[in-house]
Amino acid sequence: SWNHRQHLLLKQIGPPSSACPIRSIFMFRPSQAVPLQKLESQAASIAQTIGLELPPVNFYLIASRYLKKLSLPVEKILPHACRIYEWSMPPELWLSVNEFRLPTRVCVMSILIVAIRILYNINGFGKWEKSVSSLSADQKEKMNPMRSSDVSDNSKQASPSNDLDDSDPLTNSSHVLISELDSAELLHNLEARY
Repeated sequence: SWNHRQHLLLKQIGPPSSACPIRSIFMFRPSQAVPLQKLESQAASIAQTIGLELPPVNFYLIASRYLKKLSLPVEKILPHACRIYEWSMPPELWLSVNEFRLPTRVCVMSILIVAIRILYNINGFGKWEKSVSSLSADQKEKMNPMRSSDVSDNSKQASPSNDLDDSDPLTNSSHVLISELDSAELLHNLEARY
């Protein structure tokens, strides 16, 4: 398969010129594995040498790929992560000639982690996460604010203006409980997968 592709490449490019006497076989064959940091710094160095101004990496594509690989809800997390990215515009998302700087993918993942922690109210101290992962199904059902027996037809609770009012403790506590249940589901999915 590689030999066939190599033959097609040689056929398209043709024989080496006198300006570049290196055979095409050697020019396109990798001689060693290059770490991502070095590859990014070399790309930035080449761009700087020829005066090419590179845009930042494609945050949306990388973030959505990571979320899919982690089996996380892309449609819920990605818009918030994109807002954080647009707000902060971190310089780490541009390629740098500094070989020792963290790869751009690390910056993308850190923005995703911040978005997940905000959306799912994960504080990162570990105690809350442990307590959520140890909840039984009965406890989760008792905590569920959306059970049919508990839902009332009160139009005041359903109004959008009441959602913005902090005076109703029932509405606010149900929001917290929904957030905790979402977090429990997220943590259980991650725990089951990994």
